Amino acid sequence: GMVKEKSSAIPRGPLFILHQLCPNYSNAQLLGVISCLAYSIFSLLMTLTNKAVLTVFDFKFPIALLIYQNIFTVVLLTSARSLGYIDFAGLHRPTVQSWYPVNVLFVFMLLSGSYALKFLSVPMITIFKNLSTTATCMGDYVLFGQPLSGSILFSIALMVASSIVAGLNDLEFSSEGYLWMGFNCLASAAYVLYMRKAMKTTQLSEFGMVYYNNLLSIPTLLPMLLVSGEFPTVLSTEMSSTFFTIRQLN
Repeated sequence: GMVKEKSSAIPRGPLFILHQLCPNYSNAQLLGVISCLAYSIFSLLMTLTNKAVLTVFDFKFPIALLIYQNIFTVVLLTSARSLGYIDFAGLHRPTVQSWYPVNVLFVFMLLSGSYALKFLSVPMITIFKNLSTTATCMGDYVLFGQPLSGSILFSIALMVASSIVAGLNDLEFSSEGYLWMGFNCLASAAYVLYMRKAMKTTQLSEFGMVYYNNLLSIPTLLPMLLVSGEFPTVLSTEMSSTFFTIRQLN
């Protein structure tokens, strides 16, 4: 009998819709567009959420907030792995030793970003994050010999110029906020560049990197929580909130 060929039809979904709109582009190109859009949307949502928690809801404990988020992420990843939705390697001492410098940069990137959010508006944070992209491109060129085309250099110049113009016209200028944002740009670039090197030695998957980053961040942040003085205040706040909730339920 005749052997039926496997269907190469594209499953209906975001990729199918994009194929209808842009039939001349390959799956890889369209998946790249979807990934960029998803990253941009969730990055913006994360920034807005953290800004709301730290300012609107007046939660003045950025280190505690990061620990909460890291614990939630670890629990979510572990649950998804237990249910068979995803798979990644568990903790191994050689991998932990190789990855820990990346994790330190990851923690400093998150922490500096959280402190910057306390003083700067979300539009200013978004604009100045472009400087970390610029620093990453320059580091990629210096450390790994990645060539920079004329269009990339032009884009970098525009990003730097937009950051300068935005800073000069910032009505809520905060020197402390800009200092933390400068640290954040440097930490973000160093994190991305060092991660590129560490990925070759650890062979971690995407979910594995997220798991390692969030799990290792917890013991890194806990001493900072104690030294900063956040722990007693957070503990008393949480106990007061719990006691109030119990009284309301009764």
